[in-house]
Amino acid sequence: MYTSVHAQSDNRFWTSYTTKQKVFTTGIAAQQVISAYIQYKWWWDEGFNSFKFEKGDNFTTNYHYGMDKAGHFYVSYMYFNSISELMKLCDFTDKQRLRTSFWLSAFWAVSIELGDGVTQWGYSWHDLAANFSGIGMAYLQSRYPSLSNIKFKMSYWPTSYFLKNGFEGWTLTSDYHGHMYWMAFDIHNMLPQKFKKRWPAFLNVALGYGVDPQSPRHKEITDRAFAIGLDWNLGAWKVKNRTLRTVKQLADYVHYPAPGYYWQTNQSGILYPILVR
Repeated sequence: MYTSVHAQSDNRFWTSYTTKQKVFTTGIAAQQVISAYIQYKWWWDEGFNSFKFEKGDNFTTNYHYGMDKAGHFYVSYMYFNSISELMKLCDFTDKQRLRTSFWLSAFWAVSIELGDGVTQWGYSWHDLAANFSGIGMAYLQSRYPSLSNIKFKMSYWPTSYFLKNGFEGWTLTSDYHGHMYWMAFDIHNMLPQKFKKRWPAFLNVALGYGVDPQSPRHKEITDRAFAIGLDWNLGAWKVKNRTLRTVKQLADYVHYPAPGYYWQTNQSGILYPILVR
């Protein structure tokens, strides 16, 4: 009797979904499987060991100078927001959208670290903290729109090592030296009403952080990289079509080439009319 009632309840739950919601649910299930496979090929393909913790891991002294922690923050932040935007497009309720975005992101963050724990990499509390910091920031911005005046973005340009070697052995996470992570400030939205006309809505100001892209691979980096420049605010561009609007919102988590001032710890800065990093 219980099994029959439970099955009927599950069936009503599924049939209550619209076609768009069914497509989203099926798609997100497929994405989880595909992402797990990619994670395996990129990081765990060399085999599994007994569970261990990563030694000497922290936010500033590892050979990426914290770039992988910034990456953990950004990916978790973007993943939460990507799920949220797609669920908004599919007309899920705000409660469903926030809960699903949070729990799927949290599940993925924990599962990755547990997987690392039984491989050569080891379980990292710092990685997990960076993951949940990104999830927490995305959640707070969803609840409190004023916090969305700051958006976290990423840019990437392949380093000379992979360009010279025809991208042999390349994965996005194996080339952290080519990453740069940005905090983009929506100046137009932050200004008092009487000053808004003086700053175009499509322009943000962004601060970037990276490392010397010429640093030898798998050796300690001594040069951090910084940038300040303009950022294209795609969210300000009005689009009527809901699907295109969602695509635009998702594309806005990338920092695109724009005028900027770039410098490294041990080098003087350069002002670029178009900064590509």
